[in-house]
Amino acid sequence: MEMPAIAGLSWQICFTNSHLNHKSVDLKYHSAQLVFNQKNRP
Repeated sequence: MEMPAIAGLSWQICFTNSHLNHKSVDLKYHSAQLVFNQKNRP
């Protein structure tokens, strides 16, 4: 009887982890873009 709750929780953890991964990738991309823009400023 406990299985659906555990399955839902593990799905939530998996979803949160992937969401956090996307956020950190976005941050890395944006910071790299900022550095790139500063280096290429005329």
